[in-house]
Amino acid sequence: MRIKIDFETSGNFDIPYRQFENLQGLVFTLLSKYENISWLHNEGTKEKRVYKPLCYSHFIGNRKALKHNWRYFGNFSLFISSPLPAIILSIEKLIKERAYFRFCNKTIVAINYEIIDTETVKSNTFTTLSPIVCSTPITLTSGKIYQKFLNAFDSDFSRILQANLQNKAKAFYNLNLNGRFKIIPEFDKSEVKNKFHLYNYKNSVIKAMSGRYRINADADYLYVANNCGLGSRNALGFGLINILGE
Repeated sequence: MRIKIDFETSGNFDIPYRQFENLQGLVFTLLSKYENISWLHNEGTKEKRVYKPLCYSHFIGNRKALKHNWRYFGNFSLFISSPLPAIILSIEKLIKERAYFRFCNKTIVAINYEIIDTETVKSNTFTTLSPIVCSTPITLTSGKIYQKFLNAFDSDFSRILQANLQNKAKAFYNLNLNGRFKIIPEFDKSEVKNKFHLYNYKNSVIKAMSGRYRINADADYLYVANNCGLGSRNALGFGLINILGE
């Protein structure tokens, strides 16, 4: 299930590039009516590793990149998705009671919301509402381990994302996903530089892919990806996709 929330604020809205703590804070404020909020924030569901049933977009709207921040013009939207309907319904309950929220020291107003049906997979093509994080651990000769972030043309990109979806399917739906799985970028390799974005979160660096893609796989893979997010760091605001209509 998914919810789209439309916000407005007075004048232009400047958001710093390093805004993920603020965005995560806003999302968990929106989730404050959820009865298992402590479990969601601190625990999650374990299937080989811990997965949280939450994925959300960056702010979607008319914007311009400045030196230190994004500048949004007019209204903007936030999408939040979860395999647990109770999470989305708790957001709806809060918005019915409260419209004003604080973000980056400015008041934003929830002026509209829409519950979006994600039960039907309409096609195998999607765009990113927040970029996809795909990484693999690399052990250096010193013994230190670091995360290598992959772009969509790396040979392991599909394999790692498939394993991630298989674990989420088992964790949230008790579903075993099998069969072929391939993610195909619908853009040229020459465009990777513009679609492979670098983000700073606390003391770490994250790289993630945006763009339009096609998945050659069983529809169940797309269903799980659409509700749970594609790739890792979903609860930090990465990997939310929008499956395009036929």
